[in-house]
Formats: sequence, C-alpha cells, structure tokens
Amino acid sequence: MQPVVTIPPSGNEPKTYMNPLIFAAYLAAVVALFVADVLTPRGATPVIGYCVMPLLAVQTRRRWFILGIMGLCTVLTWAAYFLEPPGVSAWVSVFERIMVTSVLWFSFVLVWQRMRALSALARQAQLLAETNRELSRSNQELDAFASVASHDIRGPLATTAMFASLLAKRLVGKIDRESTEWLSLIQSEVQRMNSVVESLLEYSRFGAERLEVVECECEAILANVLDGLKADLIANGAEVTHDPLPRVTGDPVQLAVLFQNLIANAIKYRSEVHPKIYLSFASEQEGWKFSVRDNGVGIDPADADRIFNLFQRGQSSHTAKGWGIGLATCKKIAELHGGRIWVESAPGRGSTFYFTITNRNGSSRAMSSLPKETERTRSATA
Repeated sequence: MQPVVTIPPSGNEPKTYMNPLIFAAYLAAVVALFVADVLTPRGATPVIGYCVMPLLAVQTRRRWFILGIMGLCTVLTWAAYFLEPPGVSAWVSVFERIMVTSVLWFSFVLVWQRMRALSALARQAQLLAETNRELSRSNQELDAFASVASHDIRGPLATTAMFASLLAKRLVGKIDRESTEWLSLIQSEVQRMNSVVESLLEYSRFGAERLEVVECECEAILANVLDGLKADLIANGAEVTHDPLPRVTGDPVQLAVLFQNLIANAIKYRSEVHPKIYLSFASEQEGWKFSVRDNGVGIDPADADRIFNLFQRGQSSHTAKGWGIGLATCKKIAELHGGRIWVESAPGRGSTFYFTITNRNGSSRAMSSLPKETERTRSATA
C-alpha cells in the first residue's frame, strides 16, 4: 500500500492522517536495524541502513514524520553503542557512528531541500494552472466581445451605407463637385469599415472549442481554395504550383482559410512581375511543415515577427489594402493545430511562409493519392 502523496500549497502540514500500516512499517524497519546493530560486534555498523530511512520517509511528504524518523535513528545509533557486545577498539565504532550520523543528517538536508523544491513547484504549477484558466476565460470573453461587437456594428454600418447611397442618388446634379466627393468618401469609408468588421468576425470564429479535427486531404483543400481565388489569379496573371500534398489531421475549414490567406497575400503584395507561388511540405517527427513561397515585394526582416500580430503590417505593405488581420488569423489557426508560423524574406526578394501542423494520430508520412511522378504539379495558372 502506498502512502497518500500530498503537497501543501502553502508549505503547511497536510491535514490528512498517514496510513497506520505505513507508520508501522517504518518503525519496524528502524527496530530491525537497531537489533542488528546491537547484535553485531563492535566496529561493524549495519546502522548505515538508517541513512536510507529519510529517503523513504520523504515519500510521505509529512515533515513531522521525517523529523521524527531522523531523531529516532540518531538516538538509536548512539544508544546501540553502549549495548554492543565486546569487539574491536571502541574508537573505531565511535568514528563510524560519527560518519553514519553525518551521512544521515546530510541525507536529511537533501531530502528537506527536495521537499521545499517540490512544494515550490506545486505552488508554481497551481498558479500556472490558475493563470491558464484565467487566460482561457479572457480569450473566450474577447472572442465573444469581438463577435458581438462585429454583429452590432454591422447594423449601423449598413444603415449608414444605405442612407449615403440614397443621398448620393437624390442629390445628383443638385450639389457641387466637392460635396459629391464627400459623399463618395463616406461610402468608401463605410465599405472599408465593413471589411474590417468582417475580418474581425472571421478572426473571432476560430477557437479551440470550435476545432473539428478530422483526417483531411490537403490536395482537396487547396483545390477548393484555388477555385475560390480563380478570379484574382486570372486578373493578376498569377501561377500557383505545388508538390503532392499530404493527408493530415486537422480542421479542413480552418486549414482552407490558412492556405487562402497566404496565397491571397502573395497575390496582393506582388512585385512588377506576374506572381508565382509555390507550395511544398516536409514530414517531421511530430507532424508536417508546409511552405508557401512567392516572388512578391518581400518583407523587411525587422517586421518578420510583428506582421503576425493583430492590426500589424510590414512597412512594404502600407501601399496595399489590408488591416493586418489575415496573418494574425493564420497564426491563430497554426497554434490551434499545435504548430507555429514564421516567414523568411527580404525586401524585393519574395517571401517564404512556413507553418507546422502537429500530427495527432500517428505517422506523419501519410501522403495523398497523387502519383509520385507528378511531384511538381501546376494547380492554377493565369
């Protein structure tokens, strides 16, 4: 039977009582060592076995019990000295008992330090668990706030856009050019604000509680994404190629958004030449690492971490439309799948975005059904 392990969070003595059988077993071991020591000729010291007692007693996590065992072992060590049968020189026994006592209390110091460390770790673990719960609750509240706020803002925006449109139609030819431009600016800003709200609403939809992990084909996910981006691909003369992609365990809807955002960004932040985007992957011990490479304007290395934060954009992207929500969404999706996302880039040299997905079911080498000879397959061209 094992003792009940209890680590008091504040360093106080636990309130539970120790199993009497455990207490009796320790006392029996101490008594056995004492009897063996008394019956052994002077100079031989089985009392060295006492040094094991604090190491065993620490499993109970009872400070009073450990101190009691230490005191009892120390007293019996020297009591047996006077009860030993005649043997070798007394100074040999005294020296050995001094050494045994020193080792005994040194063991106690180590045990005591270990208990203090365990108590500190237990308190830290408890604080960390409480912090994680609080962080999770805060994230849920923030997501709920973003969702509710987005829905509530869309109503007034739609009303503003409607009345601005009605005013523009009714006042055609009745107002000067400057007023017409102001109305046009109002409509444009309402549309931009609506775009921000839509992006925030999409960002708030992704959470661990909505993650539906299944086995899915990245080939099929990418094909659907490219179909949805077909108009942009043709309009920009973009070409997307990829290696055969694997079968992974993840949320297909969220993975589609991840692919879509990265490909759409590669088209949006294009250079003077036609966009060329190449997707590949590599199997890793814990899952998969995907890469999305483009020949766009590139990103300053100083912005490599900042661009994945909400409402943050690189210096080279300020001339293009966007709100810095797409890459933040990509980061959130990658983290929900147990991975991370990062970028390697330089201004004018294109960018390569990497993201990882943790394998939740086993082997990370499950490939899609495409033949190997089509290792570099053209998925979409202008």
